[in-house]
Amino acid sequence: QLNVEDTLNEGPKILKQYMEYAQMVSDGKFSKQITENEEDSYGFQLKTRLQKSNAALFNELPFTDLVEKQNSQYSSLYLTDDNLFFQSLSAKEAHAYWPINFEKKAWKYRKFYSREYWKNQRD
Repeated sequence: QLNVEDTLNEGPKILKQYMEYAQMVSDGKFSKQITENEEDSYGFQLKTRLQKSNAALFNELPFTDLVEKQNSQYSSLYLTDDNLFFQSLSAKEAHAYWPINFEKKAWKYRKFYSREYWKNQRD
């Protein structure tokens, strides 16, 4: 019922999308949609590398790069400096707001950076 078509600001539109998502999850109608990432023009994404090295990692939730699952339960969120990081509205959102929200909800999360990955590959 939220009419946002004529709204200039993105906030109400995002809120409506979230409410539709939450309703689908609540009704048991949510099905994950994984699409190939068109922005991977360099042939490297950290989340792809992490996923290849750990079979328990999945690309299933829209607000994190990967999730770690144990016994069909989410055990940890993985944040990388891939596209989700660059799609953030600001650096503060990625480095402050997400961790604050995850901690408030008592969700475990880990951050991974491409620079650290490559450095560890050389060591």
